[in-house]
Amino acid sequence: MRRIVNIEIYSDVVCPWCYIGKRRFEKALANFPGGNDVEVTWRPFQLDPEAPAEPVPHLQAYAAKIGDQAKVDATMTELQAAAAGEQIDLRLDLAQRVNTFDAHRLLDLALDQGGSPLQHRLTERLMQAYFTEGRN
Repeated sequence: MRRIVNIEIYSDVVCPWCYIGKRRFEKALANFPGGNDVEVTWRPFQLDPEAPAEPVPHLQAYAAKIGDQAKVDATMTELQAAAAGEQIDLRLDLAQRVNTFDAHRLLDLALDQGGSPLQHRLTERLMQAYFTEGRN
């Protein structure tokens, strides 16, 4: 009898480490002998629930939050290197700080309408649009 393992991942579509982690998880799952018997459900976690509905440049918002440009630069260098290792063309210069409540609602709808496979594809598409295309 085939047994399905359910994995729930709490993530935000505007978290660069979540995108990197998603790619690393997919690699690990592809190398896992029972990888076809795993169902992944993406659960909402708003990294910044107070983010405005109107977009603000991501780097500007991050620098204002951290307050130390040297630390911001070091973090961006680390992020870029980690993203490149996962074949992600991270374009934080294009990204906008936005509220992700509606994105999480859309992911929940995808799960309801198309199950885990549709939700997984949508998660990738939202992250790709945000981090590599500067889309809101």
